[in-house]
Amino acid sequence: MDNGARDRFAGASAVVTGAGQGIGAAIAKGLAKNGAHVVVNGRRAATLEAVCEAITKEGGSAEYCVGDITDPVHVESIMEFAAGRHKVLDILVNNASIPGPTTRLADLTLEQWNETVAVNLTGVFLACRAALPYLERSGHGKIVNIGSAAGKEPLPNRSAYAAAKIGVVGLTRTLAHEVGLAGSSVNVVPP
Repeated sequence: MDNGARDRFAGASAVVTGAGQGIGAAIAKGLAKNGAHVVVNGRRAATLEAVCEAITKEGGSAEYCVGDITDPVHVESIMEFAAGRHKVLDILVNNASIPGPTTRLADLTLEQWNETVAVNLTGVFLACRAALPYLERSGHGKIVNIGSAAGKEPLPNRSAYAAAKIGVVGLTRTLAHEVGLAGSSVNVVPP
């Protein structure tokens, strides 16, 4: 990798939720490789610590905050921590997600529905809301919400997950209109 690519996000601060493994860990590593200081979030300290160790081993900068993306107090503390003393955040990647149950809607419990929607949609709302003041201070804040093909195509026996991911698309489009004129961007990426 040339220095130009390494410096693409030099000096930027970023938060990646659901970053203990898989797509979230890869995104965090990619941002750090390109110069961002990354704060990773998830529910398991051991996996987050491993991601941070891998990032620092490659010369990047990362820290972690363990907690639940559905807890508004925790989410606000992540954004405040990542924004640092300058109170500026440049990038938020909402990747935290759970698959939810694979069952017919008729057999889906309210508890299963609420948990799936809370993590996959409400967590995105909470993170966006908590990050916006810090992203707006940057003048060029970026929010990337990780969606799903379920946000476009029917997914039999996965109604809670599909409804939440379709909700992420609507939230993203609306928020993009709200903050676009101020220089921030909001996009959804369905892997």
